[in-house]
Amino acid sequence: MIHHIESGKHGRGLCSHFGKVCSDKTKALIGAGNRGRKPSASAIEGSRRLRLGRTYEEIYGVELAEKIKEKQGLNSNKEACSRGGRRGGKVRCPKTWRTGTEFLKGSVPWNKGLILGPQSEELKLQNALGVAAAHARGAYHTNKPTSLEHALDLLLQDAGLEYEAQKRFGRYIVDAYVPSRNLVFEADGMFWNHHKDKEREAKRDMYLLKVGIAAVIHLIDEDLEPWMAI
Repeated sequence: MIHHIESGKHGRGLCSHFGKVCSDKTKALIGAGNRGRKPSASAIEGSRRLRLGRTYEEIYGVELAEKIKEKQGLNSNKEACSRGGRRGGKVRCPKTWRTGTEFLKGSVPWNKGLILGPQSEELKLQNALGVAAAHARGAYHTNKPTSLEHALDLLLQDAGLEYEAQKRFGRYIVDAYVPSRNLVFEADGMFWNHHKDKEREAKRDMYLLKVGIAAVIHLIDEDLEPWMAI
């Protein structure tokens, strides 16, 4: 780009590229001697300082500023869909930004308010008290029994055992608890053998044994099959 510099008063000139009065140092940085060369670090820094705190219209003029913003996708009244939806634009292209709602005004990111660092003991206690109070007033409801859990209910009824369905122990809910034998029964489906389920169940079983449960009995589909059709 050729920069035209007109001479002015007091050894300063008007730079047509930046649209303001430039010092001799700035003229030397952007003058004819730098044409065709890669700008130096000092030239880039000088250019940045001239642009600092100024709008595109103040630097380039209204017409050129509109072209630059349109090319960079900065116009808020035009969709930036020609090259795949740019981050600078306020309007997202639905074809390329299928899940870009976090960038739009009025939306809340999924991790807003999420504590990523370690929690203090005071905060842990506060959260635990809040959860306990919610359980006390019935804010947490159990899920609707599955067909396997219904079959487990019929099995325990046929055995003549009194039990509590969906019994809570701390943070865990078990399918059935028999107080007279201090036993916990779990109805496990055909997908229970997944490694993540096994790890989760193992942690829960260890917790139940730690709090005093005599044993945790897992029943699979084959065990409950006679009661499935009832």
